[in-house]
Amino acid sequence: MLKLHCHRKGCERTRSEFRLFLNRRCPPSLGGRSYCSDSCLLAQLDQEITGKWDLVHGQKALKIPRPKIGTILLQSQYLTREQLDAAIALQLSSHEARLGELLVWLGYVEERQITLALAKQWGMPMIDLQHCEIQRNAVRALPGKVAMCGRLIPVGYDGSRGTLRIAAGNPIEPGARAALCRMLKREIEIYVADQSAVRAATERFYPASEIDIGKCSTFGTRGELAALVRQAVRSAMRARAEDIRFELMEDYAWLRVDLQDMAKHEVFRYTLPWSTQPAVEHAKAARLMYAAAQ
Repeated sequence: MLKLHCHRKGCERTRSEFRLFLNRRCPPSLGGRSYCSDSCLLAQLDQEITGKWDLVHGQKALKIPRPKIGTILLQSQYLTREQLDAAIALQLSSHEARLGELLVWLGYVEERQITLALAKQWGMPMIDLQHCEIQRNAVRALPGKVAMCGRLIPVGYDGSRGTLRIAAGNPIEPGARAALCRMLKREIEIYVADQSAVRAATERFYPASEIDIGKCSTFGTRGELAALVRQAVRSAMRARAEDIRFELMEDYAWLRVDLQDMAKHEVFRYTLPWSTQPAVEHAKAARLMYAAAQ
């Protein structure tokens, strides 16, 4: 008789097919691995949340060395040293605002120039969504709230390999790309695109209710995230979920629950400890001052 082993480290219990038949339920599964009980799955989930949290925050501190976006823009003669210094000073006061966004808000560069610089900085191909035919069946592969939080829009499939091609308003770290592959259960290829074009395509191809992230639960600490995920997973286990997958990105967390005939997705948004809105207001004021000085 087939024996199913628990994948939680330190647990040596097994479950037989006969016991599964008597319970009329499959063992809890997390990322395709089965567990002997709900408690073992939740214990493993806590370990994964801790590991992914440390990994994501460690990646923030240990960035892969790349050419700086300001240097690329200067070399391309898209802006002057004075303009770059002004934007950097504003960025330092706004903490989390991206330099490229500030440069566009200030009116120093165009969005397409920022996209070109990002593609060069990350060594990624660029895609023009205004001249790209987006396939609706590809769009449905990615949940709307994930697309909105990640600034992503699927554009189609690679016919030869079945790889999902995704346009990103912001380049994606290798770890986040691998996480998307695990959640989508397929290989993906990332292209850099204008942020405004990605957002416009997202609003065009998804119903408004599917991209409304205002009602998503939020977290600011690892403990808050763990509480949200555990609550959702307990609900999934009561619904006899076949498989549960969880990934943590830089700005959001994604929980996928595979039921017998459908997949359900839940997104939790990460709330930053400070707001970038004051930086936007400062950028607008600086833009008016710059225009008046010309």
